[in-house]
Amino acid sequence: MKGRGDQIQNLILNLTCGNTRKFHTYEMTLIGTAERVQEKVNRLIALHGRLLQEKEALVNQVNHLEKELEEMRIKAMSVDVQSKVKDEISGSSVQMEKEEMEKKITELVREVDKCIALLDN
Repeated sequence: MKGRGDQIQNLILNLTCGNTRKFHTYEMTLIGTAERVQEKVNRLIALHGRLLQEKEALVNQVNHLEKELEEMRIKAMSVDVQSKVKDEISGSSVQMEKEEMEKKITELVREVDKCIALLDN
């Protein structure tokens, strides 16, 4: 009987140790996975911070470009009024100035549209 009792005791011991080893292995795997997930979360948080800074810079750039655009529109209106007065005196130089202002306004509108598109993305 003693031989059979020893076998049962050894079997229980082996099962217990084996399960403990398996549990420890699973535990270490879970810890490793949790550490990798935490690293990825930290990288995502850092990336989110950088994206917020870039967005703020783009918003500031759009605001600046909109101010420039408004100034150019005011100048263009002024040039338009001046051109009506000067048309009779020297139509060609005023027309060229007006066309240059319109080109600049068109360029500013494109830049504002690009910045807005970047913000939307």
